[in-house]
Amino acid sequence: MPKIEIAIALLLLLPLIFAFKALVFPKYFQNGFIASAFCFVYFLICFGLNFEVNQSSYLIKINWLEWNAHKISFEIFLNSTQAIFLTLISFIALLVNVFSISYMHDEENTARYYGFLSLFIFSMFGFVMSDNLFFMFIFWELLGFSSFLLVGFWFKNIKAAKAAMKAFLVNRVADMGFIVAICICYSVWGTFSLQEIIELQQSGTITAPVLYAFLIGGGFLIASLGKSAQFPFQGWLPDAMQGPTPVSALMHAATMVAAGIFLLCKVFILLHPDILMFATCIGCITAFMGSYTAAGQYDLKKILAYSTISQLGFMMIALGVGHPELAFFHLITHAFFKSCLFLTAGSIIHAMESIKARLIKTEIKVNFDTQVIKMIGGLRKQMPFTFGIYLVATLGASGFPFTSGFLSKDEILSSTFIWANSQANSFYYFIPILALMSTFLTAFYMGRQFIMLFFGQNEFANQLKNHFNQSEEKDGNWESFKENYLSVKESGLFMLVPMALLGLFSAWIFFSWHPFSISYAWIFDFIHFEGITNRLTHGSSFVHISIILFSIFLVCLGLFSANMIYRKHPSSRFLMMQSIFSKSKLGLKLSINHFYLDYFYKIGIIYPTLSIAKFCVKIESKLNEMITLLTYIIVGLAHFTFWIDRVVIDGLLVKGLARCSVQISYTLKKSTNGNIGFYLYAFILAVFGIGVLYFLLK
Repeated sequence: MPKIEIAIALLLLLPLIFAFKALVFPKYFQNGFIASAFCFVYFLICFGLNFEVNQSSYLIKINWLEWNAHKISFEIFLNSTQAIFLTLISFIALLVNVFSISYMHDEENTARYYGFLSLFIFSMFGFVMSDNLFFMFIFWELLGFSSFLLVGFWFKNIKAAKAAMKAFLVNRVADMGFIVAICICYSVWGTFSLQEIIELQQSGTITAPVLYAFLIGGGFLIASLGKSAQFPFQGWLPDAMQGPTPVSALMHAATMVAAGIFLLCKVFILLHPDILMFATCIGCITAFMGSYTAAGQYDLKKILAYSTISQLGFMMIALGVGHPELAFFHLITHAFFKSCLFLTAGSIIHAMESIKARLIKTEIKVNFDTQVIKMIGGLRKQMPFTFGIYLVATLGASGFPFTSGFLSKDEILSSTFIWANSQANSFYYFIPILALMSTFLTAFYMGRQFIMLFFGQNEFANQLKNHFNQSEEKDGNWESFKENYLSVKESGLFMLVPMALLGLFSAWIFFSWHPFSISYAWIFDFIHFEGITNRLTHGSSFVHISIILFSIFLVCLGLFSANMIYRKHPSSRFLMMQSIFSKSKLGLKLSINHFYLDYFYKIGIIYPTLSIAKFCVKIESKLNEMITLLTYIIVGLAHFTFWIDRVVIDGLLVKGLARCSVQISYTLKKSTNGNIGFYLYAFILAVFGIGVLYFLLK
């Protein structure tokens, strides 16, 4: 068996075997060392695949089902693009598992946690490598199922359970688009094989009619919008932060939510131009909404969740303007700095949980949310390594120069302006303008979060100090109490090493020799998607340089504004701006409530659906009452007919006639007694009677 086939078999079998063993024999898999060892093996295999595949591609087919002229095969397609994505998945999975050794140390049922993670890794590997649309959909659904299990890992927490259900249901609604798309693909091309469909489409042998092409592209786009949390399906992702933080780093930043983008990249050749235009609009709306909403949040993980939504919007914009390779590049860079942000956030939350655990042992009533950034400020001196790593990832997410995020995001901005300039209507300039506004907001909310976490005031400590000073039964002074109960230590190596590696890969040098241009980016030589008509132009055009300079200005302005507004002692000239930000009721409410999107769903969809359901229940109740009444009537009629049958028909008619016949025969029997005189008397009497009757009738 060739090396490639052995590697693919191991990548599919090992995670599935580990998941099965961890869930069936949990006592042997309570710590994460075995899971991390398996992930290290996955990473070595995926890393080696890059050298085996290089610029070639491999297609493996295994017949699965065949009837008449129809056939479904399990197909694996592997090229350099898939190899890069597999390496990314396995690398981040490895770091997340290592991080979880310390983060999940005190949790119960950790074997279940590692088993669910392994099931997710298996699903992700299968989805990336699968080339048959039918099996792609199976792995796609397994991703949703794995997400449901991991988000609801703490299922005793009602918020986590509801968040898992919300994520599951929203994605199932969007997945109807996937079903429609693959069904139409089969009806047009007679196969689920993506490579065969692409060959038929490129050769012009069989092309989809315009309506079918629109429905196919629309179906795939809707499925992608659900999985990648794009407008109007993005509401599930912030709620999914109820799951363990390492899960968010793996699934909701680097891999699963990016699966929707990767799906559109794979089927890019099948996307109708109008669908691409629609995707561009959706992307810019989502990027702006996500960044604007993040600017008003105080929950640490929700800010990162809305940031993820916004960054996925940029990827959707790149797809829409005809550059799936650029969307994939931003997917890669985003995976590193956003996973780093989530893991560092997990490190902070873990430290805050230790404070909360110590305070619970005292008699002080603790009302302390460990994820609210204004409650946990001033961590720079206590967690210096986390501070440095978080700074690098923050700059990457903001698109600051010398980071990988700058390379990918700025290329998307310049490509979007070039695309808008090529359109006949100047109306399309609103897309790059919204993207630039999102760039400013991204730098602002990332700077805001960073400043409040590491330089801001710790409101919880201040409240506790006031309580301590007012308490009559205080023992000792505030400083000793603060030292004993409110001090935090830097995270251990199992947390710091994964964070540091991800922060390291947020630098530009790993993707391009030139910090301001992707002209020297090696990765584009290994990204291959079918259907790309306009290749990236990496030249130093005036538009390109202007957009880069303006983008750098916006990023610096956003970071500077956040620093001046949210530092402990803001400058007096920014006090007015801070007052505007805090008192602008409409703008703040829109940001805090995510443009009331969930409210709209409740008012426009959920409540009407529930009302219709309740109305249907009432109708069903009335119908049940009518059916019950009709049943009683039918049963009564049945009893009546039974009585008629038993008493009248059987009793009077059948049995009555029988008794009459018996009685008559018995009477006649008595008359045949053999007495001649009696016979003569009866004969005379009969003749007389007949005569009388004759005269009467005459």
